Amino acid sequence: MDKKNKNPNVPNLRFPSFSHDWKIYTFDDIASYKKGPFGSALKKDLFVPKSKESVKVYEQQNAINKDCHLERYFISANYYEKMKSFTVYPGDTIVSCAGTIGELYTLPENADIGIINQALMIIRNNQAIILKDFLNIQFSRMIDEFSKTYSNGSAIKNIPPFSDLKRKKTYVPDKLEQEKIIKFISLLDQKITTQIKIIDSYFSLSKAISNTLIGQSKGNTRLRECLNCYSSNTMESVIKQEDLGDYPVYGANGIIKKINNYEIEYPSIAIVKDGSGVGKMFKLSGKYSILSTLNYLTSKPGYDIDYIYYALKQKSLKKYVVGSGIPHIYFKDYEQEKIYIPQNELKQQNITSVLQSIDEEIGNEIKQLKNYELLKKYLLKNMFV
Repeated sequence: MDKKNKNPNVPNLRFPSFSHDWKIYTFDDIASYKKGPFGSALKKDLFVPKSKESVKVYEQQNAINKDCHLERYFISANYYEKMKSFTVYPGDTIVSCAGTIGELYTLPENADIGIINQALMIIRNNQAIILKDFLNIQFSRMIDEFSKTYSNGSAIKNIPPFSDLKRKKTYVPDKLEQEKIIKFISLLDQKITTQIKIIDSYFSLSKAISNTLIGQSKGNTRLRECLNCYSSNTMESVIKQEDLGDYPVYGANGIIKKINNYEIEYPSIAIVKDGSGVGKMFKLSGKYSILSTLNYLTSKPGYDIDYIYYALKQKSLKKYVVGSGIPHIYFKDYEQEKIYIPQNELKQQNITSVLQSIDEEIGNEIKQLKNYELLKKYLLKNMFV
């Protein structure tokens, strides 16, 4: 591939067999767009049971989960006559327009003909100019760029108003080059899909082995017998003022910053005790600090903290969550919960070793997935104008 072409009408990264400039179009030129009906047009009292005559209503879940078989609502054949303008066919691309915005999904050939609801939009490519898959990529890139501009750098996606969307410009090569790019990106997408399946299979394996070795045995040890619970007074506002360093500070979603000092230097299990993600747990080691929204649990003599972590994952602590505004979970409420712990510490370590080896494989596969995703991000940036 050629790199760093200085011509602004061609991409930085290009297959050497192509040299023509990409043409400039508006999104109105390359596709047609149809938003779903007003919500009042699809009230629940209009829905009917599924039958040979009923017509399916496609929802956000179909676009978000990339699954045409998900279904909840249907309308009668008679009412469909009034809603025909919102018909979606196999081969059409639907876009989620509310909640999780900007998810694109092209209905496969075996999808049912149906209508879209108010949270979806249909886009259909102008076949004379652009291939469907190429349009989907360009449309998705446009949403990302628009969202960066109008969402103050947040990850929240937004779709421009119709009048703005249609005027936006985009660059399109000839169809041969479109096909070449689509094929190349599709191969990478296949690798990403395969990698996700590999990761899911390892998670399933870990869950099955953990359930066999730990979950199916009757609990014999209360958590207060094998664990100590500690809190931290570290506030995120204070951490922001700290100098950068080598020691991580953990919040509800992992590392928030690395600073030049630490408060804990032994393995523990961190549990989110306040706010969003309450009850979420993860294992920590090395030298580190945690925010005040977390508790950290350490093992008492004779108990392996890594084993307890896997045993705790077999339990649901959600029943101990209290508070409707800001949810909380307190050790004093779940300290009586029992887990199964072999009396022989060596057996604890053997079980832990098996599960850790799977976790290591999962970590390696996740790294590979991230590499594929980074490569795709690079290609989408440099193989398009």
